[in-house]
Amino acid sequence: MRRLILAFIATALLAQASAQTGGSTARNSKGPKFNRTQQWNFTSPKTSIDASPVLSTDGRTMFVSDYGTSLYAVATAESNRSAGVAYWKFTTGAGTGAGNSPTVSPDGNTVYVGALDGYLYAVATADGAQRWRFATNDGFLNVGISLIVSADSKTVYVNALSIGFIAINAATGVPRWKLPISIGQECGAVLSPDDGTVYVSKSDEAAHNGNFYAINTANGKTRWTVATRGYYYYVPAVSPDGNTVYVGSIHISTNTGSFYALNAADGTPRWNYTAGGTAWSQPIVSPTGDMVYVGKDGDSFHAINAADGTLRWEIPIRITDFSKPVLSHDGSTVYVVLDERLCAVDTVNGTLQWEFHKEFVDQGDDYVFVDSSVALGPDGRTVYVGTKSFPTNNMVVFAVLTAPPPMPAN
Repeated sequence: MRRLILAFIATALLAQASAQTGGSTARNSKGPKFNRTQQWNFTSPKTSIDASPVLSTDGRTMFVSDYGTSLYAVATAESNRSAGVAYWKFTTGAGTGAGNSPTVSPDGNTVYVGALDGYLYAVATADGAQRWRFATNDGFLNVGISLIVSADSKTVYVNALSIGFIAINAATGVPRWKLPISIGQECGAVLSPDDGTVYVSKSDEAAHNGNFYAINTANGKTRWTVATRGYYYYVPAVSPDGNTVYVGSIHISTNTGSFYALNAADGTPRWNYTAGGTAWSQPIVSPTGDMVYVGKDGDSFHAINAADGTLRWEIPIRITDFSKPVLSHDGSTVYVVLDERLCAVDTVNGTLQWEFHKEFVDQGDDYVFVDSSVALGPDGRTVYVGTKSFPTNNMVVFAVLTAPPPMPAN
């Protein structure tokens, strides 16, 4: 009964949304003729998956970690292996768990994952062999590790809560430099397009303050800092031209938040979008740089004009936790988890193109919902999401075909 009630409420909310510029959106009742289909799924054989999937650079492998001790390399439909089957498994320290979303290097050779045994692991994507491991000394808090890799794949930037923000030599696992700041589990970092600057958000909930840093990647020196009393910041994003940094913040005492566009050169605000409410998801920027898409946790999903911070459209349905949306390659569709279901939204007017949830069939007495960030295959036709079941807490990763296969050449 609980499952039916939740499904009914979610469907009613989606149906009630109306398409208006600067307002909410409507569901496209006609929808495209192509029917989204589940290609395959993967379930950890021993324990639940509690992380978002990521793809290899060629799209032939999906990497996902479970909440036990394992990181899996799972074949996709684009590979020459059986889709949905793990062809290698890497095991972290005994009695610990990966429990974190992995990151693949841009050159495709290495996958990184933080494990609950207090180590960051570098693993060869080809065969699952360990290249090196780095002690973060964070133990269970390592599940909140923030990790990015430089475009040339030579440097790994990681937030180790007990050490600080560190730049690690990707070939050896030895630190290049470290900044003694602990950025918090809900914060994060992003690189500028030229790899010359890393932007880092920091929160200190106990001290009721936060800082936002621009750091020179060559030496770890701070270029500029935005410091505010009473606020802390979330995961940022950078415009394609590198001139603007976007980041959400929240006032700890009043629980009200703002979304900022900062000048990348000096950190001065370009505009401030205020929508009240709680936390912000990681934003994504359109390929042309004219739009920013961001979710307000527990509330709504917003499309904001990058030039002046005005609202283009809003979907009054909550984005699921801190899941990160993803844009289609042409920027016409944003795939986002809204109200625990995968949705495809038209980026021009916020119209809901389709939703994918009914295919997640009942598992006994469980209620099944989408509970991960979204990954898009290199072909642009397949999205990958994780689902979780309640109360058993099992999680399954699904590959969803969003567009028909290309027609064979004549």
